Order: sequence, then structure tokens, then C-alpha cells
Amino acid sequence: MGDLLVYLVYLFLQRLFFCMQKVYWLAFGLDEGPKDAPIRLMSILYRRMLNFAESPRWEDFVASHKAFAPISLLDDNHWGLYALDRRYAYFVEMPLPIVEYHVQKGRS
Repeated sequence: MGDLLVYLVYLFLQRLFFCMQKVYWLAFGLDEGPKDAPIRLMSILYRRMLNFAESPRWEDFVASHKAFAPISLLDDNHWGLYALDRRYAYFVEMPLPIVEYHVQKGRS
């Protein structure tokens, strides 16, 4: 029960931060990127998941705007698809090229 309460407080604060950030974006023209750089790069400030067996969702992250970038940025082999949801595709930049990583079978 304690974990659920902490998670609910986290969700409230995460959404409050997101709303404040959205107002900031609107005020300073950062709500949409330029046509030549439509990808929004975000810095992850904090991440918390209620259940690690579930796919990541935007609610799991507290992130702030870093920059806009062109789609060609994702051609670099250090970028990999992390998760999809109904609004976004999440990519992560890895220290090594994606081909250097492999999947291990999870524990039961």
C-alpha cells in the first residue's frame, strides 16, 4: 500500500511538472519543433515505474526539453527504439552501437 501511495504522489508531481513545462513551451515557442528539426530531445531527470514488467509509458518519466533535432539523427547506430505508446515513440541513445548489445532471457 505504501508503494502505491508513493507512486500516486509521484504521478501527481509528474503531471504538475509536465503541465508547467507545457505552459513554458507555449510561452517561448517550444511547443513544436521547426520543420527541419521535428524531433524533441529530452533529458530524463527521473524515472519511476509502478511495475517493471509493463512497457514504459510517458508517465514513467520526468523529462525536460533539451533541443530539437532532425530525423536524420536517428540514422546513427547508437539510437534504438525503447518503447511506443499511443502518443510517442521513445528512442534512447546508447553508449555503444546497437549491434553491440544482445537480449538475455529474463528470470521467472
